[in-house]
Amino acid sequence: MVKRHLPFLIILCIISLYLLWFKLPFAGTDELMFKDPALSLIKGEGFSAPAMAGWYGHKMDIRRGASWYPPFYPFFFAAWFLIFGFSISSSLALSLLICLTAAYLLCLIWDEFDKGYRWARLYAYLLIFFCWSVLLKEISRPDPLLAIIGLYLVLLLIKKKEPWSLRYKILLILLISFALATSLGMGLLLISFLFFLFFSLNQERPRELLKFLALIIIGLTFALLVWFLCAYPNYYQMKAQINSFAEGGSLLSHPHILPYIISIPLGVSFSAFYAPLLLYLFYFLLKDIVPFGNFQKNIHLSIRLIGLVLIYSLATIKYPTKYVYLQFFYSFFIATLIFPILAKIITPKFNRIILSLCLLIAFFPVFQSRLFIPLTWSEEDTYEYNRKKILEAIPRGSKVISSPAFWYMLNDGYTYFDVNSFTPANYILFASGGSEKPDIPLRNSRFYRPSELERHFIKQLSTMSDQPNKLFGLPISRSRWSYRFELYRRIK
Repeated sequence: MVKRHLPFLIILCIISLYLLWFKLPFAGTDELMFKDPALSLIKGEGFSAPAMAGWYGHKMDIRRGASWYPPFYPFFFAAWFLIFGFSISSSLALSLLICLTAAYLLCLIWDEFDKGYRWARLYAYLLIFFCWSVLLKEISRPDPLLAIIGLYLVLLLIKKKEPWSLRYKILLILLISFALATSLGMGLLLISFLFFLFFSLNQERPRELLKFLALIIIGLTFALLVWFLCAYPNYYQMKAQINSFAEGGSLLSHPHILPYIISIPLGVSFSAFYAPLLLYLFYFLLKDIVPFGNFQKNIHLSIRLIGLVLIYSLATIKYPTKYVYLQFFYSFFIATLIFPILAKIITPKFNRIILSLCLLIAFFPVFQSRLFIPLTWSEEDTYEYNRKKILEAIPRGSKVISSPAFWYMLNDGYTYFDVNSFTPANYILFASGGSEKPDIPLRNSRFYRPSELERHFIKQLSTMSDQPNKLFGLPISRSRWSYRFELYRRIK
């Protein structure tokens, strides 16, 4: 089973090694939220996030404890760091491995629907590559790990043939618990969708449905119990942190709901490039289900579609400004709704042409920001070159506010704070790239404005370039995307 997918997986491995060599993707602020507690754990400092202290810590005491988030993802990375050491290469290696595992699970799910049609397998690989690239975009967050757990659950539910065994029940409970302990909000939404998937596979067996519901409740109870017991010594701190993070509001409180729904996913970041592919696939899904007589015939797909639309709508209401959190659902849309009808979608040649164009558009972000950007770099753009310059310029023991891209450089011997912090520091370090689009020097901090920098700081060192990344003489970015930096020192 692995052999048939080996060439495709080798291609993904080669791309992953290429990204690892150039230390890409750039780290985002979320990198600190989840991996700073992992670093604290291996240092023996408990489950805390001191790098976030100036941003979140004033009310919630995050420097001493980070009970605000389910602990499985930081603990997972802490275990990895204990074995392979803490570095940007080590962290990226595990993150890229997680994305590769998700792609492999998608291949196994495709095997359950593959009827031997040659074009279908090709387009299945292209869709898996798309899912992989979307997960790669969220590599700083727990979403790819949650996707692995969810996709393995999908595989178990689809392949389930024999009666329930104790081993099977325990495995489901553990996976459900791990999903919820990775991300409680997203985990609940994912498990809810999997309930619809299970229902679509067991429509005529209500007892099976009740069993699965019972396992979900047991898994949820187990995850919450373990989380609560771990955080109980800091119960009031945990409560304050969770309440603070829950203050973001919802879509229902937004004054312009409809324009907001339309503009946010399509007008920001790279989601606009994903839209043609997702809308085209969604069109064929509806075309296969909606006509009279087909709804009952394809009741299994109908139930899954209703579940996905319902869950995605609830997620949009819950996370109105965090639409990128929801993009890992694309993998489940393709795995459970598109794979079963993929051969039917691509049978006409015209459909294959349109689907190919949509895929080409969807691939643009990963090719531009991941594969092409390093080809435009000189030595001055690389991680190691700028790391050497930064460590030479900043004395050990200094307090540094920095873009997340440099966090791994400054974790040993420095007091690091995120760039959104308002904690007093000796140095401020701005990045030319990261988090999908370059930070604009002097403006990527919420609190250190140009006027304040001019009064209290002096520019000490800069490796910035005003030249955008150019490939074959053509610009492929608006400004320079690399590990170049601009360093400011406080005037004493």
